[in-house]
Amino acid sequence: MNPDLDYSQLIDIYRLKFLPAYASLISYYGGKPAQIRSEQENILGHIMQTGNPDLTPEE
Repeated sequence: MNPDLDYSQLIDIYRLKFLPAYASLISYYGGKPAQIRSEQENILGHIMQTGNPDLTPEE
């Protein structure tokens, strides 16, 4: 990862590049194991909330 990358650039890469590619891969394979799905969604959900402009620091 580029050390000069700022957080908003990371969010853009995640939303614009990773998610579409990942969705295509999962679609091609027909799914993923339930435990991996659950853990990954929890982790990514928490990470992405830090980039949510609608949340205040108290939330």
